[in-house]
Amino acid sequence: VSVLSAPLFLLDHIHFQYNGALLGAMLGATALLARRRFLASAVAFSALVCTKQLFVVLGPLVAVLLLRHYAFRPKSTAVGAIVRIALLAAVLVSTVALSLAPLILSLWNEQRAGNTSCDVPSDTSDLLKRVGGRLFPFDERGLLHAYWAPNAWALYAGVDLLVARALGKRAAGALTSGLVESHAQQFAVLPDISPRVCALLTLLAMVPFLWRAWRTERSNAFRAVAHVALCAFMFGWHVHEKFILVTLVPLTFAAVVSVADERRWRVLTAAGGASLLPLLQPASPLDRMAATLLVAVLWLVSALLVRRSRLATTNASPPTRRRHSALWCDAVIDLYCAGALVALPVYVHVAHPLLFPDRLPFLPLLVTSMYCAVGIAVAFVAAVVAPDVD
Repeated sequence: VSVLSAPLFLLDHIHFQYNGALLGAMLGATALLARRRFLASAVAFSALVCTKQLFVVLGPLVAVLLLRHYAFRPKSTAVGAIVRIALLAAVLVSTVALSLAPLILSLWNEQRAGNTSCDVPSDTSDLLKRVGGRLFPFDERGLLHAYWAPNAWALYAGVDLLVARALGKRAAGALTSGLVESHAQQFAVLPDISPRVCALLTLLAMVPFLWRAWRTERSNAFRAVAHVALCAFMFGWHVHEKFILVTLVPLTFAAVVSVADERRWRVLTAAGGASLLPLLQPASPLDRMAATLLVAVLWLVSALLVRRSRLATTNASPPTRRRHSALWCDAVIDLYCAGALVALPVYVHVAHPLLFPDRLPFLPLLVTSMYCAVGIAVAFVAAVVAPDVD
């Protein structure tokens, strides 16, 4: 089912950040955590973050799970807890040190050679500062990407744009200009958002899921990873639309055993696939139609496989009243998914060129981002409110 995921199929092996190798490493680390091989999972997650910094958002969850189920496990003595915390710290420090060792050795060689160029860091602390600036360029990148990722900030920017148009106002830095620098993105009516606000809201959004992971003896690690990644997608700074894969891939493993996760997975996969279609630039209308049809077919096939697997593992039949409400819920979800995979592409590729020829070039991207953001936001709220039940 993961292989047939439309967003993964569109990006795998053609993107340097979101590809099968990195996502597979994330799944491997999560599987170690699910099997309660805690030290091995600590090594795997540390190596994963050192391989690509975008996975650092999973750090709070991994820390909570390791502390709760490894360091402070039931019937553990204070001495035993201290020893296990020291082991976790040693794993973290050694993994990070190994990843930074080539840079530090290169710096020492440059210093011994007497190279005082401005391109060479003055010392180790300067080196680490430069590395951090390159990994997290908050001062160089704005809140939104050129094409708005369908998250909370896309909805925020959409409201700002509508209110500004209604009031006849215009921001100094247009959000629809396609510029990604921080100085070029300013809201016209609503307050500007800083990286600290994004970090705070992301951590606050994670709190319900971290609490569940702490108090649940046998929490579903794949579900927890997916939900924490969804928090980062919703409220993170300069999030790419491709980051939805970090939620979708682990959520697939929870969707095959949970009705609620299956429903959220359907919405997120449809919205994620539709939001990635603008990244493709087909050479002809026929290629564009083929790409859209491929995403829809992959979603349908993978949804049927997930539902079949889930029905095979959940044999209990719900009461009649719950069955009727479930049918209504599934109907609404399927209607939304049809809008994302059918109606939305029809508007973008057929209706908009007919209604606005050579005008409003950003409107199709805006409509796509807004529509997908609504579905993803509803799935996020449902994940926060609904209990974790397999």
